[in-house]
Amino acid sequence: MAEAPPPPPGPGSKANPSASPAAVPTSSSAPGPPMPKSVPDIPSTLLRWASSTDQTLLRLSRLLSTTSSQDAFLSTINYTLYLLSHLTARPPIHLIHSFTRFLVRLHLLSPSALSIPPLPSSPQTALSLHLTSLTALLTQTRTTLRLTSLLPLYAGLRALLLNPPRDPVLHATRLAQLASYTTFQLLENTAHLTDHSVLPPSRLLRTHSGTGRLWLTACRAWALGVGLEFVKLAREAVLHKRERESGVYKTTREEEEKWEKGWWRAVFKAGCWFPLASHYSVVGGIRGVNRGVVGVLGGLAGMGAMADAWERAA
Repeated sequence: MAEAPPPPPGPGSKANPSASPAAVPTSSSAPGPPMPKSVPDIPSTLLRWASSTDQTLLRLSRLLSTTSSQDAFLSTINYTLYLLSHLTARPPIHLIHSFTRFLVRLHLLSPSALSIPPLPSSPQTALSLHLTSLTALLTQTRTTLRLTSLLPLYAGLRALLLNPPRDPVLHATRLAQLASYTTFQLLENTAHLTDHSVLPPSRLLRTHSGTGRLWLTACRAWALGVGLEFVKLAREAVLHKRERESGVYKTTREEEEKWEKGWWRAVFKAGCWFPLASHYSVVGGIRGVNRGVVGVLGGLAGMGAMADAWERAA
């Protein structure tokens, strides 16, 4: 095999006529031994990992020190388990049949695709049973922890009355929202304590067959409060735009981006909570909203609340 010609001389160099392609390289041009790869300092790496883990655990401890942040943390796990228990309740072949029916409705497949008989329904898997039990336990835990939520609601109402916003529309909206959430919490506490035989059932509850009506009314108050969140956010956006255009308040670009980020996050959380609250406000729930949909909506809303709580705990 012919050897490659030598490279041409560079600028400013003189060509050596005695050089030939078969010239043997000198010892100075021979490649040296490979350099050993740098070995990471294992003790330093472990110390950095331990320090990072320590700071994360301390931040999580601060996050769980308040009721609202604790509920945000638990709700994220709770609704994620809703989704997982729904996905593991049936084998994947049923998901394929459901997806096939969906494609037929969109006219992407012919109706003959539905002629294949579906597999008989199988019993709930053991994993799904465990996840469902854990989901129910977390739901009960969150409801029990919310028994003390009337105190933060009272503190919020007191602060609103002592320092009301200058805009009457925003003031009225926040008052109505606090009234809705307080009604929800009172009814939920009553229903929860009655279900656990802490409170004796009243004649009204015995007449209407238990606490079902209490739970339904509580969820409707919750849905009203979430709906008023959209009104509050819309009014805040209008007022913020007016103040920015009039030049009353001078804000930096960083402050403006922070406000917009918080505003859009609040819109996102309300957009997830409202269909969920509406689902529980209807007898039998909204058609088509199963445990999987509940898990997705609640999990997304919980992650939004968790992000807010994580920033506050920094």
